[in-house]
Amino acid sequence: MVKISTRFNQDLMKTFNKGIFRKGRIVFLLLCSLLVILGLIPILFADLLGFDEASVSEGIGLVVAGILLYPAMNLLFRFTQSWMNRSMSLLGDDNIMEFEFTETEFIARNVKGTTYEGYTKANYSIFWKVTETPESFLLNISRSQSFVVPKNAFVEGSIEVLLHIFEHQLPPKVFVPMRKVKR
Repeated sequence: MVKISTRFNQDLMKTFNKGIFRKGRIVFLLLCSLLVILGLIPILFADLLGFDEASVSEGIGLVVAGILLYPAMNLLFRFTQSWMNRSMSLLGDDNIMEFEFTETEFIARNVKGTTYEGYTKANYSIFWKVTETPESFLLNISRSQSFVVPKNAFVEGSIEVLLHIFEHQLPPKVFVPMRKVKR
């Protein structure tokens, strides 16, 4: 059995969210690059391809949009993360999260003083994906819902015991361990 108890960690959530949006950022960067390339074609090859001044102006607009869109998306991401942390009362430092892993089930308990207590008890088939990172385990129960379990808050058991549980209770494609981890 493994038990983990921790306070909510906003920095850990920021790291987790950056990982989630990394793939989206790559796609967005490719889209911005495509806009720049499409904008450069009428600018660079106006005479060769017979583009008029309106097409060149549209090309300039596409280049500007492609250049400004990516930083704007990053600012929007940071603003959204900050707003979520401020507006969701359960995301405060006074929120205690407890996790328990046995050979057959997973239990998560979330307590915020006397105002809130959440409890989840499920078998391991509930997990869509479990990913190990340097600081935590990300337990996805869907594409948009996850538990972030820090590695530095073990009350009982160890990382090795938890890895053993994951390796024996989760299908290989569900559990994604880190490569070359120093423990």
